[in-house]
Amino acid sequence: MDRGAGGAQTYGGRYRVVAPLAHGGMSEVVQALDERLHRPVALKLLAPAIAQDASAKARFEQEARAVASLGHPGIVTVYDHGTDGVPYIVMELVDGPTLKAEIDRRAPMAEEEATAIALQMLDALGHAHERGIVHRDVKPQNVLLGPDGTVKLADFGIARSVAATAGLTQAGQIVGTAAYLSPEQAAGGLAGPESDIYAVGVVMYELLTGTLPFDGDNAVAIARRHVDEPPPPLRSRRPGVSPALEAVVARAMQKRPEDRFADAAAMAAALRGVQEPSAAATTAPMTVHEQGGRSRRLGLAALAVLALMTAVVALAWPGSDGDPAAGAGDSSASSQPAKIRVPDVIGLQFGQAETRLSRAGLVAIRKIGGYSSTPKDGVLSAQPATGTALAAGTKVTLVVSSGPAPAPAPKQQPEPKPKPDHKHDGGKDHKHDHGKDGGGG
Repeated sequence: MDRGAGGAQTYGGRYRVVAPLAHGGMSEVVQALDERLHRPVALKLLAPAIAQDASAKARFEQEARAVASLGHPGIVTVYDHGTDGVPYIVMELVDGPTLKAEIDRRAPMAEEEATAIALQMLDALGHAHERGIVHRDVKPQNVLLGPDGTVKLADFGIARSVAATAGLTQAGQIVGTAAYLSPEQAAGGLAGPESDIYAVGVVMYELLTGTLPFDGDNAVAIARRHVDEPPPPLRSRRPGVSPALEAVVARAMQKRPEDRFADAAAMAAALRGVQEPSAAATTAPMTVHEQGGRSRRLGLAALAVLALMTAVVALAWPGSDGDPAAGAGDSSASSQPAKIRVPDVIGLQFGQAETRLSRAGLVAIRKIGGYSSTPKDGVLSAQPATGTALAAGTKVTLVVSSGPAPAPAPKQQPEPKPKPDHKHDGGKDHKHDHGKDGGGG
């Protein structure tokens, strides 16, 4: 680390710190300028106080490797990482608020918007799960909202490679944020993809009600409630929510992992089935009233682990109290249907544009346009135009290129008439003698 122009800190000889963005117990995130590529980036720095801890450094480097192995538009991209005084990770800078800030500002949200956000989260998590990466700390503070309505999952700081992280987590150690913690994590057990699905269920509960299912005086008290108690029925806090959507959230938050959705794609299919019941055939989700008898407890042993791990929890849950409120809650926002701005898809191939619109909660319609210098199937225009505010599920017509115009065929010149070798006398006495050697007479 050195001092750049004006005394600003510079890392790796190229990343000049511009402004602070966020600060947590283990790391801080700052906005920086990549002076080599002249682009703004987010720089995540391991806190100096724990930078000498070997296990903390290993987790930090693991985050860089884990996210760098993922290539998905719903996951924050890692550009670089290294050590310069302290370990650092260089990531794309997302110009937008956290989902937690939006919840604080205007939850409860409309069902359509909450579902659209959850679908994008599940799509990103499904990508990670397919590559053996479990996030383990899914929460609104780790979800960033881009200006075009896209959702980006961030902070894989305690992500776990199912196949490659033996030894980084001690047996019985609890990692995660208490308010969104799955029962198996709260009991000190291993986290799997089902643990991330549980957290998505908690996030949806908060999006739809503006409240968390469990609270308590401290992280241990909240964790015990995740293990021991069924969540209050969602409709008891917001009666207007559809029973079908309540059932999906309830199934995601089942105590036993095997009682939840099999994977992120299965939960996404169930949510789409709620949006359009005829569009997806899904296994009927459990209702909240079916939770009580079969999985109220994971056992007294789990609670004993929790009681013994109080000190560990206090260290393993930095920032578990959540972000400071971004503003006064606006309950009137939920009375109006959520609006989604049409993202910029001009120049993308239709398949890419369709995916981006789908993630934003809109439906793409393909329309063939004329010849253009834009490659075939590249989007020429969108109707309604980019930036237009629409209700979720609205159709957006994408006019696509037919490709470059074909080159005109060259004009053919008439063939010259062959000059006769000799005069014909009308053909009466003229004869051709076809000999063996092909010669003419």
